[in-house]
Amino acid sequence: MERILNLSTYHAKQAVYRGINTNLNINRDNSRNLLVKDNNNEYLNKNNLSLIKNTNLNLERLWQYNCYLTHNRNVSCLCWNEQNHDLLAVGYGKFQYNDDKEGLVCCWSAKNPEFPERYYQTDAGVTSLSFSLKRPNLLAVKRFEYDKKHTSPVWQIAWYERDRSSEINNIETLISISSDGRITQWILRKEFEATDIMRLKPYQSSQTACQILKTNDETNSNEYFSNFVGGLCFDIRLNDKTIYLCGTDEGPIHRCSTIYNEKYLESYIGHTAPVYKVHWSPFAENIFLSASADWTVRLWMIGYNRSSMIFSSSNSKIFFDAIWSPKSSTMFCCVSENTIEIWDLSKSTLDPICIANSTNQRTLTSIAYATDSDCVLVGTSDGAVWIYHLENFSSSANANDLITIVQQSLLSQLDSLEKTDIHREASLTSTQSNLIGND
Repeated sequence: MERILNLSTYHAKQAVYRGINTNLNINRDNSRNLLVKDNNNEYLNKNNLSLIKNTNLNLERLWQYNCYLTHNRNVSCLCWNEQNHDLLAVGYGKFQYNDDKEGLVCCWSAKNPEFPERYYQTDAGVTSLSFSLKRPNLLAVKRFEYDKKHTSPVWQIAWYERDRSSEINNIETLISISSDGRITQWILRKEFEATDIMRLKPYQSSQTACQILKTNDETNSNEYFSNFVGGLCFDIRLNDKTIYLCGTDEGPIHRCSTIYNEKYLESYIGHTAPVYKVHWSPFAENIFLSASADWTVRLWMIGYNRSSMIFSSSNSKIFFDAIWSPKSSTMFCCVSENTIEIWDLSKSTLDPICIANSTNQRTLTSIAYATDSDCVLVGTSDGAVWIYHLENFSSSANANDLITIVQQSLLSQLDSLEKTDIHREASLTSTQSNLIGND
């Protein structure tokens, strides 16, 4: 009965969500609490989002997932079911050490935006969720608490599809990353069995002299606290499941392998604060994105340990999340505290094509693209998940578009470095000539 009533209420909006052409009025909500920048950089209070640049793209809010259960709970993570693309799992929790508030998991469906299909209350805040790829009825949940393996909070978990030739019968296992510096693989037999596949060590150039000249008399506990850094996020490569990226609380990003845990394959240096998100491009296999507390989102390319492109926050705020578009190779979305930014690198590498600010200063904590529609979902600190439709969205899935933009940026950086080196050599030659003349 509840679904029938909601179908009548949300019929037009659900048609827009599913990409069905309709002339029905979707009854745009006048209380969406967003400020929008126009082309003159003046804030406007509109029902839909206008753009900074001259483009036809708009953001139109359809509905929000929210009920009395989620009121004033922080949305910590979003996760789609791999087989039922209407089913969204949302984790709620606050992670301050003096906050003992319980956590919550809600499974929302587009067929019933008013109340979750199922919900599960937890003893502690939820830090991460992940639906099984092979068994969609399984949902892995990690709470803000320690366990027998990890000695610090686990910030992300994800199902990992092992090679079928593996000796282990379970093709699918879990991977977790924690502030204790461990990246751990969990194998489900009679119970979970844990094995560390990587211990995160400080990037070598950032080690202090005291760390390098450590004496053999130090205790194991002292070595532990000085030799390992915390991990906050990771992402497994799409076309090679043995390769993954991990972001650390010190800023460096590392490319690692599940079959080689002695050292990093490559490190990427640029962020100066904790990295909260890393995400491989779904189109260009050697390009990835990162979001950090240093107010920047950065774009990287395998083979170069410096960022190819840097995108700064328009309001000098921390970036909590960033994600590539699944339909356009040059587009990504990110959230920085109370701001949503949409970037399209084919249109501009200097400014986002759309900026939207929340008027009530609620924090925007997470963002995700809908699986089968041109929509984005934004989680907030007050327990709501907003669903926005990308109106007039034009997709371009050509990976070469992104690769060309990145290569041009790298060539520009190399030219700048060459000019700097030439200037230094000229200055050095001039200084040497002056010294010889004085002699």
